[in-house]
Amino acid sequence: MRISVEDLGLTTSIVDYSSQNRRDLKAFPNPTSGPLTLEIPDGFTKGTLEIVDIRAGTVHRKKLSHLQEQFSLDIGHLPAGVYHIELYTEENQERVFYGARVVLSF
Repeated sequence: MRISVEDLGLTTSIVDYSSQNRRDLKAFPNPTSGPLTLEIPDGFTKGTLEIVDIRAGTVHRKKLSHLQEQFSLDIGHLPAGVYHIELYTEENQERVFYGARVVLSF
């Protein structure tokens, strides 16, 4: 038996979404055809936004700062499917997640 491993240069990670550090993020409308509004949690002013395709992993990552109560995002350039929208910050050396599951349909 021969086994080969190829390094594709991809970054992988395992995140425990059941952690106590995960909180709900409000995203609407859901389902959407592209335009999406995120309701930013109180006290959250800067962090990282990730859009994760449940089949392909992270498809978009962006650092955010000076956030207001709502943040507009257009995901219409992505293929139709189910995505997780994750907003996270580092608090006291712990990662705190805010997440929402969004359906993109055309």
